[in-house]
Amino acid sequence: MKDRGDLEGALLLHKEEEILCRQMGNQDGLQASLGNQALILQSQGDLDKALALYKEQEHLCRQSGNLDGLEASLGNQALILQSHGDLDGP
Repeated sequence: MKDRGDLEGALLLHKEEEILCRQMGNQDGLQASLGNQALILQSQGDLDKALALYKEQEHLCRQSGNLDGLEASLGNQALILQSHGDLDGP
């Protein structure tokens, strides 16, 4: 399916972006990359991996004081937990 291939290609690009951001110490770019990967995984139904990426994104946002990113990450985590029927979290 073409759409599925596009998502896989996008995921690979974001993973490459993640590696570069880690090498360069670009925390803002890393936060965005992790969030983008999580969105793709979430849309593919891989909620556990998506949640793990959102949690890493949350940690980075808290460290850097990125309140907008933190708000988005927490909201996305809540949506995943809600879809699992687990509002108390792991």
